[in-house]
Amino acid sequence: MPTGANEYIRASIIRLRAYYAQVRNALCPMWEKPMTPFETHGFLSDEIENFRAIVRTKSPFKEWFDFAQELNIFGSVAIRAHTFDQNDTQQMTISALFIRSHQSLQAAMILVERGMIAEARTILRTLVEGTIAQIALAADPGVIDQLVAAHFKHQLTTCRELLADQKYREQLSLEQIARLEATVSAPPGRPLP
Repeated sequence: MPTGANEYIRASIIRLRAYYAQVRNALCPMWEKPMTPFETHGFLSDEIENFRAIVRTKSPFKEWFDFAQELNIFGSVAIRAHTFDQNDTQQMTISALFIRSHQSLQAAMILVERGMIAEARTILRTLVEGTIAQIALAADPGVIDQLVAAHFKHQLTTCRELLADQKYREQLSLEQIARLEATVSAPPGRPLP
């Protein structure tokens, strides 16, 4: 081999490796990405995907996830097929609560898959509360008035507490204080400002 041939071959190999790395990174960017560990990335790590696969495929979890997925599909189909009279507050509220409960089911499934059990329980509580409200509302249209009254009572209580807290009140503008006072002095049954 001529004297410069070895150097030329080495330089060519280095250039080919660099070109190959550029092409590989452009076409397959995930190839070289190291798996993110649970220790540093927590529930957003790549390692949690292994846990997700186990929860979806191993007994007894698989049976529960299959059942939850059936409920999810039923809910999705029901939401898409459902129609209601938009002038009927009872039907509209039940529909809104059903959609919220369905989304809570989906959120709980995602959280459980990632191992976030305590957070999933919190979301499941929202699902159960929404379901109870739907059942109560379907049985008695007057429940809407009770829910609205409870909401207004909560607003009044909150406004009173904020106005009574001198440290908090000092941070408010005169306009904000006037709104809180108008809310507290609003006659019962009138929508709050």
